[in-house]
Amino acid sequence: MKNRCYLLALLPVVALATQSPDPYLITTKAISKTEFDGYIAQTKQQKPHQLQLILNEQKAYQMIGSRMAVVYDNQYEQNNPMRSLTLFDAKGQQIYHNEQMFECGFDAYLPQLDVLALICGHESDYILDLKTGQQLDYNPRYLRYAPNGQWRIATWENGQYTEFALHRQLEGVWQSVNYRNAKGKYQCMAAPTTDDSGESTHCAGMGLTQWVSNDAWVFYDWVSDGYFYSQLSEK
Repeated sequence: MKNRCYLLALLPVVALATQSPDPYLITTKAISKTEFDGYIAQTKQQKPHQLQLILNEQKAYQMIGSRMAVVYDNQYEQNNPMRSLTLFDAKGQQIYHNEQMFECGFDAYLPQLDVLALICGHESDYILDLKTGQQLDYNPRYLRYAPNGQWRIATWENGQYTEFALHRQLEGVWQSVNYRNAKGKYQCMAAPTTDDSGESTHCAGMGLTQWVSNDAWVFYDWVSDGYFYSQLSEK
């Protein structure tokens, strides 16, 4: 479906500090669309952070100003993907430079976080913190918070599947939490499927996702066109 562009080899990805080497257990089961719609209707997702999204490319670049310089690849007739991107800090010092921005284009600017979201080859996410010039390992546009505000689901598209992470807030600091399911450790949200070879799992393409309690959520998987319920518990 998707294929990660070349950018990952060029810069380190900045991940949140891991809370513990002991993983939590995620149990996932298939549910019907009727059940899924019922959960969505009966639960209300808490969104402690209402992030402003600037979706107009020209406006976003005006707000970022001289801290960013972009060169476009004009050989393409549509979307004008970037050829190179350079970022500067508030003192004018270069903090990021990449001349191989193959097929990358603007997605959104989040001014409260000072984060630039790009979409690259095969719809892969590429997220840059403009304060540091570092790449983030999640897309802030798609954070989903538990009702108590202490847990959140983070996702991003890596060009092949939806990467999935669990974050827990401890003493005001968000930390990444290790997790596994019955099939072992995964870097993605695994959805159970059954085929001719028996039970298997695949990396879910997480569409609409909503917490239904402080330790459970439902989601739509666009890979299998199925609906699922996941329960989180400590090992």
